[in-house]
Amino acid sequence: MIAEYERSISDANDADESSERIPLTIEHSSASNHNGGWIDFKGDLLYIATGDGGDTPNKAQDKNSLLGKILRINPLDPPGAADYSIPPKNPYVGRTGRDEILARGLRNPWRCSHDPKNGRLWCNDVGSGSWEEINRVKTGNGINFR
Repeated sequence: MIAEYERSISDANDADESSERIPLTIEHSSASNHNGGWIDFKGDLLYIATGDGGDTPNKAQDKNSLLGKILRINPLDPPGAADYSIPPKNPYVGRTGRDEILARGLRNPWRCSHDPKNGRLWCNDVGSGSWEEINRVKTGNGINFR
């Protein structure tokens, strides 16, 4: 789940647990692996890497599942709203699939980074056996890493 908290009034380095707001919950299998686990802001947009759920077949390819994806949302728009908005340039807006999806076909992306010089998004993906991947995530075309 993606949760939002306000800062504690008594300690600016702490979260106020009573302010918890959960705008996004992602279904997951009972497997304990392939959870993903990276989030980052670039401007007002929140990027989220999710694993494929372990032994959940084809979820990374399923455009209606948020598993095995890089997601992009705007949690700050509109201010004070209960949920989040979708950036209009996300690749599945107006097409078949979840609007939150930026890229799909990933196994377990758990570390990603926006290049500070050019803003490109790079993301590792856990392989099976002896291979690992580092992928450049292009933000406009709904790339499928298969």
